[in-house]
Amino acid sequence: MMYYSGRGDDGYTDLKGERVRKDCPAIELIGELDKLAAHIGLALSEIVDKEIRETLEEVERHIYLISAKVSGFITKEKEKELEKDLVAFIEEKTNYFGSKIPDISKFVKPNGSKAATLLNVCRTLARECERTAIKEHPEVQIIKYLNRLSSLLFVLFRYQNMLDGYKEEYY
Repeated sequence: MMYYSGRGDDGYTDLKGERVRKDCPAIELIGELDKLAAHIGLALSEIVDKEIRETLEEVERHIYLISAKVSGFITKEKEKELEKDLVAFIEEKTNYFGSKIPDISKFVKPNGSKAATLLNVCRTLARECERTAIKEHPEVQIIKYLNRLSSLLFVLFRYQNMLDGYKEEYY
């Protein structure tokens, strides 16, 4: 099997049936989503809690659906999956995990266990994806999803620290 084609050696790639520069905003967004998914995978390598794992695995699936949509390589079947209210899933999970942690009124320092801090890195990457999506793919549902995803990742960061016995520190 060939793992390279050489078609991108000139700084161009395929997007929605045409050749585009690899630094075009859509490719930037796809790259940001790929980075977020990779970091979620890294976080999963440290997380043992079944509920967190299942939630993040579903989020990974959502990210690939969004990437397929942005790239124009989405099947009709996958498009139907994307039409489901993915935001509702994120809000439900945020509320669920949020109910397990204490309320806060100060900024939480971004430290703690390795698993938790990896989730916090994922939160920042979700924000990066959101900012890029606003510029490139201003589809309200995608932007809303990414906005809510960063909130979920923040809640999971705090919850994971609680599971791991780390006491939060505040600014």
